[in-house]
Amino acid sequence: MLKITMGMLGEFEYDTVYNENEVPAVAWALYVCFLVINCIILMNLLVGLAVDDIKGVQEKAALRRLAMQVDLVLDVEKALPAILRRRFATQREVVYPNKIKYCSIWSFWNTRTTSPARTINEAMNPEKTPIEKLQRQQDNLKDEVTHLNLKLKSVLQHTTQLEIMMKAMMKHHGVSVEDEQKGEDDE
Repeated sequence: MLKITMGMLGEFEYDTVYNENEVPAVAWALYVCFLVINCIILMNLLVGLAVDDIKGVQEKAALRRLAMQVDLVLDVEKALPAILRRRFATQREVVYPNKIKYCSIWSFWNTRTTSPARTINEAMNPEKTPIEKLQRQQDNLKDEVTHLNLKLKSVLQHTTQLEIMMKAMMKHHGVSVEDEQKGEDDE
């Protein structure tokens, strides 16, 4: 076990550390702290960072693989003689999105057949993660609150204009606003 911990430390050798007779207790304490911090905590953090980056690398690798497949297909097509290329390469294809082709009796019972339009739609609009869904809902709520705030400001402006008009009409007819408010308080 001691040889393994010494191997984790790197440049320290087993004989120089454990065969010296007089080592102060403070040195042993610092040595153990260094061992715990350096070997266990830092190495676990580095491994965690490496594992976290794997997802991004996998996504890039998938795109790279698709690009390489396209390059391979194009290179194979260029390598074919022109006669074979004209005969076997599809120049144009008409796709009817709502029509399902049944090639054989067995494909009739195959329920996993999807239309090209659905496949294209799924490729163009991948499934969103829960965080993306929450962010979308949050953006929608923010837009609704902004819209309601604008409506509230508009209603406030209209109410203010109506109040000004009412006061002007009451003043024109000689009715005092204070008299009306006192009459309401008495009842």
